[in-house]
This record gives sequence, structure tokens and C-alpha cells, in this order.
Amino acid sequence: MFDSKTKENLKYQIEKNGFVVIKNFLSKEEVKIYRKSISNLSRRESLSISGLNYFSIQKKIINILKIFVGEKIYYPFLSKPVNEIYQSQAGKSFMHNDVHVGVDDFCFEKNTNIYNTGLYLQSHNNLSGGLKVRPKSHKKICLEDLNFLLKLKRVFYFFLNKPKNISFFQIIRTLLPYKSINISIDAGDLIIWDIRLHHSGNAKKLKFFPNISLSTYLENLIPSFLTNLNKQNRYAIFTVYIGDSEYKDRYINSQINGKHISIWKDSKININPVLEIMKKNDVLPVDEILQYFKS
Repeated sequence: MFDSKTKENLKYQIEKNGFVVIKNFLSKEEVKIYRKSISNLSRRESLSISGLNYFSIQKKIINILKIFVGEKIYYPFLSKPVNEIYQSQAGKSFMHNDVHVGVDDFCFEKNTNIYNTGLYLQSHNNLSGGLKVRPKSHKKICLEDLNFLLKLKRVFYFFLNKPKNISFFQIIRTLLPYKSINISIDAGDLIIWDIRLHHSGNAKKLKFFPNISLSTYLENLIPSFLTNLNKQNRYAIFTVYIGDSEYKDRYINSQINGKHISIWKDSKININPVLEIMKKNDVLPVDEILQYFKS
């Protein structure tokens, strides 16, 4: 799919900025099929939805992930289809990352080798509801919260309970503004980001200045009539992939909780054909999670 020079460039981008955008990953026809397949869904793992054709473990996406993760890719059955009208465009926007405090040691010289992917099934070029990111923030501590007072509380807690790999300067620095961007997204685009990257799924694009990315705290004060609402249902599929690293087992253990166990059990995945496709496409299942599909 990509030549060696393109692969090196993609790898450089994600190491430098924490994310990459793969344009036109799906064709227009595939976008229509995928939208139809998740138009009436409950909370389920995407492998249980027949119209998606096991896309999350197919060669097409696995070969791209190998550029960043390496040859050994673990699939933790964390692929979430989303179908939301207006998403939460009029609600709260919230910068966060996808790694729990108990998993992260805040040693940013080390790569977690865990990546999230977002496959978008509608445009967010000038419309709200897409992805807002802080480039290069995968090398910074994330102490955000829904409002600034809650953020101050978190900063104060970290100040009193400073992890050994974090300096007091790094903690104080989180109180100052960071540059962010609202990613321009076309239907069928695939975005891949480091789980430490600071991001928000509720990017709000202003009616008269759609290219300006504001702090989430400012965005939450803007009335919806001043933003470009996306009137299509927001359809997307978010999937996690894991490579070998010292963070792998800690991350997996953090995800085996009541919420995910109920989703896995309710998904009713026919696991045998799934395992055959995984083996064919060099994808390793997470053994600790398989039990929830065999019961």
C-alpha cells in the first residue's frame, strides 16, 4: 500500500507529532456500507457487526499499523462503533489521553507502543464533531478536566503526590495554554494516534473562523449557534492496537473491567472464524479477553 519512503515519513510524523492521518482509507462505497452497518447498533465490539466484514483485523489496516507498532500486533477487542446524532457538539469538550494513571509511568522517553485509531464516516472539514489534538503532547503529562477548577484540583493533587518521572516544572506548565488543531477530516479518513496524545472528540468549528482551534475551556462557553454543527449522525469506529512493550500487560489489565466485560459478552462474537482471520493476518488475540467470548 505504501512504499518504504512513505512508511518512514508516516513513522516520523507519529513519533514527532503523536498522530497521522491516512486519507481515503475507505472508498465512498465502503463508507456507505459501513454507515448502514452501524446505523442501528447497541454497544458492541465491531467484530460482531457483519456488514463491517471484520475490518479491524483485515490486512488493509493491519499492514498500516505494522508501520508504527512493529510486526507483533495484539488485538484487545476494543473496537467501538459510534452512532450519535450531533455527537455532543453542544455539550462539553474535554481534552484527555487514553492511558490511565495506573498504567503510565510518565517516562516520556519510552514508547507505550499502543495506538488508537479513528475511522470517520462523514466529513469534519468545516463542521464540528471531529478530532481536536495537541501536536507533540504525547510527550507531556495530561492534567485536563471538564472545567478549569477541576483541572486546578488535579494539578494540586499531582503537586502533592509528584510521580518520580515528573518535574514540578512539568506540572506547573500544564496551567499554561497549549497549541491545538482541529483536524480536517473527510469521510473514509483514518486517524492513528499515540494513546498519550492529548485530544478531544468534540472539536467545535466556528461559523466564521472554522480553521481556528480554541482551548476546550473556551469552546465550552461558545453557544452552539456560533458553531458549524454537523447535522449528519456522527458515525465512526475507534479501535485500539497494542505492540510489545512494558506497558502492554498493564494496559490490558486496566481495560478488563465491568464496562468492557459486559460489551464483550453482549457482542456474541463467533470467535473461531475471527481467530482464523487473525492468524492469517498476523494479529495476536489477547488471551485474557478470549474467555469472555467462549462462555
